[in-house]
Amino acid sequence: MARMLAALAVAFVATAAFAGASPTISGDTLTISGISAGGAMAVQYEVAHSSKVRAAGVIAGVPYYCAQSNVYVALDCMSEPYIIDNPALVGEMREYEAVGAIDAMSNIKSHAVVLFSGTQDTVVAHGTMVALAQQYTLLGLSQAAVASNDTTPSVRAIFNVPAEHSWVTNFYGDNCDYLGKPYLNNCGVDFAGAFLRAAWLRMGLPELESRGQYNPANLHTFSQAAFGGSSSISMDTIGYVYIPDRCKASAPAGTTCHVHVNFHGCEQTRGTVGDVYVSHTGLNEYAETNAVIVVYPQATVSPLLPYNPKGCFDWWGYTGSHYADKYGAQIAFTNAVVARLMETGSLPAGGW
Repeated sequence: MARMLAALAVAFVATAAFAGASPTISGDTLTISGISAGGAMAVQYEVAHSSKVRAAGVIAGVPYYCAQSNVYVALDCMSEPYIIDNPALVGEMREYEAVGAIDAMSNIKSHAVVLFSGTQDTVVAHGTMVALAQQYTLLGLSQAAVASNDTTPSVRAIFNVPAEHSWVTNFYGDNCDYLGKPYLNNCGVDFAGAFLRAAWLRMGLPELESRGQYNPANLHTFSQAAFGGSSSISMDTIGYVYIPDRCKASAPAGTTCHVHVNFHGCEQTRGTVGDVYVSHTGLNEYAETNAVIVVYPQATVSPLLPYNPKGCFDWWGYTGSHYADKYGAQIAFTNAVVARLMETGSLPAGGW
């Protein structure tokens, strides 16, 4: 009974946190990020909905449509980057664009992109991320230094840190060369801050405020089932959302909040690591000082159909041939969550 009451209390807080007319949720400042399979999903969502997304941060991801609906090609993309044919992949994008399966590719050349690849990554080869950077340049982005104050569209790469396969921070996690769950390593690199700073510059927002303090009480669950989240598409029925104090109903009238979506990697689901990943990316700390609502969609392990034994987001086609475009089950799911949040300022509550 106590457990049930606690769950109901969490659900109530999650709903109440969004109630009221203030703050305003901006529809023009959507940013996304992800690691590994989540990095691949971030790229896919960015390409599919490039008219909505303004910036993307990717750690250990792959170029768009690298797997070409084939799990064996996906494995090669991760370990043998010399097979990646970016002109051909961009050609596939043009075909999707022609039939309306992705937004106009020309939108991407207005984005801010920050990429990270650890020199010790044994899961996704460094060359694969180099190929992703090259794909962005083919799409019209120029390269800029990570610390640059340049406000023009650009792709910025952090490729010189001796990190293993992990989301990197400068305040939490295992040793930088550690490989294993929860795939959070302290490498002395504030990736969340580097990415958001570049995004804020590009979007013309006031300078990104320094990191605030994470408040566990501001991390809530929401119902993914309300948006079609189910085992049939390897999505959990529950997701996480971080609502900073500045974006609660009690915020001063006229407050504008932004939306950020972060996609976890394989073996980082709530079923595998609980809330460890979503609590320690560094994004929540910046959310507090910069009025950002952070959505953490949750995939789930699926042992049979679809076959997704590590709870990865789909970047090779286990949900169907449309996995990388607007009609893909997980992309459509994420888009529905973002749309609801921006249109109503609320998400349906969800408990354990």
